[in-house]
Amino acid sequence: MHSTSILTCALSLAAAVSASSVSPRATTSNGTNVVSANWDGECFYPISDSTFDIDTYLGVWYQVAGYTAIFDAGCKCITANYTLNENGTVHVVNQCQELGLPISIEGTATAADAAYGDAGVFVVTLEGFGDVCPGPNYIVQEYVVDDYAIVQSPDFSTLFVLSREQNLTTTEIDTLVARAVALGSDEALIVTDSQSGCLYT
Repeated sequence: MHSTSILTCALSLAAAVSASSVSPRATTSNGTNVVSANWDGECFYPISDSTFDIDTYLGVWYQVAGYTAIFDAGCKCITANYTLNENGTVHVVNQCQELGLPISIEGTATAADAAYGDAGVFVVTLEGFGDVCPGPNYIVQEYVVDDYAIVQSPDFSTLFVLSREQNLTTTEIDTLVARAVALGSDEALIVTDSQSGCLYT
């Protein structure tokens, strides 16, 4: 490709990014796992589930698989409990069990700008943790009421596979992991999270 063509492509891309605060990422089919995402000039954001409903999402979720996060490394029995605050934000309590002791971290989830998705996109602030990207860091990619949720973060860097039931079969977990991979998660980074021998349910 000639240098003028490269420059033209670069200028076209820059114009597209500046024309919209969030622009869709193009998809291709070349044998690799490529999925749609939104781009805001700094980060890629997975597409959220437009059927997401906060009222049915509230309550306790059990993490059955995902990427290992800083705040749950070495933990088992990982849970997330979401309750609605009076101001419309969501109170977040993440809990796990390490060496037989419960550990928890609290935070707040605030609905992100609608440019990032119609529903299921939040900015979650947790004690002691900051963000790199300007948009949502908690994106519900797929949600089935009273069943499961697949949650990702910008650049597909953090995965939570959540279940309403604490103890799933290996087959059930494998099915959910396959859905997460189909939605863009890296299978090589996914680990199964133990929900056995828990001090709480």
